[in-house]
Amino acid sequence: MVRIVGSVLVIAGLIFVTLAILAWLGVVTPVEQLGIAQANWPDVAIAVLTTVPWVALVGLALIYVGLKALGVNLPLT
Repeated sequence: MVRIVGSVLVIAGLIFVTLAILAWLGVVTPVEQLGIAQANWPDVAIAVLTTVPWVALVGLALIYVGLKALGVNLPLT
């Protein structure tokens, strides 16, 4: 069970970091002037990426915690 949770955390972290890099490069951009009825989950995710730059930091933290859960020795010093 711990291996499954660790793997999911690492994959989620990699997705967050990849999305943050793509937003930084300008590959993904939010659609302008969308109403609530027109917005779907990718538009919301892109809007969060452009307004919350700490998504990459959360992704790195998820990767670290996931690798620790998998038993990888990652000393901070």
